[in-house]
Formats: sequence, C-alpha cells, structure tokens
Amino acid sequence: VLGAIDCTHISIIAPVVEEHNYLNRKGYHSKNVQIICDADLLILNINSRYPGAVHDSFIYRNSVIHEELRHRYNAGDTNNWLLGDSGYPQQPWLMTPIVNAAPGTPEFIYTETRTFEKRYRKERKLRYDPVTVGKIVTSCAVLHNLCMKGGLQMDINIRAELPEHVEVQHMDDFNNGFDARRQLIARYFA
Repeated sequence: VLGAIDCTHISIIAPVVEEHNYLNRKGYHSKNVQIICDADLLILNINSRYPGAVHDSFIYRNSVIHEELRHRYNAGDTNNWLLGDSGYPQQPWLMTPIVNAAPGTPEFIYTETRTFEKRYRKERKLRYDPVTVGKIVTSCAVLHNLCMKGGLQMDINIRAELPEHVEVQHMDDFNNGFDARRQLIARYFA
C-alpha cells in the first residue's frame, strides 16, 4: 500500500470571481484539497487547485497520480495500491471499501487526511483569495512533513471518521478494480 487518498474541504470566504464554483455540497465556500499520505502520516502528494464544488473523484481522475498509477499498472506493476473511500472509483491500483460486505469480510483501515487538517485548523475560515489559500495549504503540508520528520508529534486525538456514502462513478477501470480487489483478498485473507 503506497498510501491513503482523500480530499478535505478548506473553508474560505466567498470569492469575488466564480463564487458559485466554491460553494460545496455542504453549503459553505471551500477549496477541495486532495491529499495522499503514507502509514507514517507523511504527505506524499497534495493538490490544492480545485474549488469546493468539484467532486473528489474528478480531482483524482484529472491528477498526475492517477495517470502515473494507470501507466505503472499497464506496464505490469500490479502490486501497488492506494486506499480510498467510497467517493473514489474501484480500480486495480485504488482499493475502496466493499459496499454491503458480509460479516467477517476483511476490510482495510486507512488514515484520514483529516489529521493534516486538525494540525493546522485554528481559524475556521481562511480569509484569502482561492489562489493564496492553495499556497497556504501547500505550505502547511510542507510544515506538517517537517514536523513529522523532526519528531514533533501532533497533540490531537486522531480518530478515523466514517466517510459519507458517495456514489462511485463508473470508469473504464471499474470492473478491473473489482477483480484486483478479489485477487488481493484471496491472496492475503483466504
């Protein structure tokens, strides 16, 4: 497992330009920031370009990470995965929860990117334009990694929250993803 992927909404003031694009499904203005972290909570990748109205799976589908993982998989690298919640498509390189799994079915637990959000969220809303907010969030990711590598632990209670159920969007890799998950379960849990 390379890492866990998720998006988090960073609350911002209503921007002057294209305000409607920043109004998220929860009813407030935000940037939707995609973060990939490893098992040690180091941030491997961050994408802070998208407004709050953009769905997590859209950000992922249009990311360099998605293209790189697809390319590696097609080149024969079939033993590396990201873990994501049900907002992401099941793919051979992206494992998502089994919907309505039978009792006793192995399930994975992944680290929430909310950890990063909890470290820096003191003010509830960033009062800058969206471009500046993206730079602030990316800078905070760098500081987070420096703190983690320097042994400065977070003074917060890290507890995984259950993600809201989101319909998975179908992609051409959807069925191959389910096959890959079945093979993974058979290999490690059978």
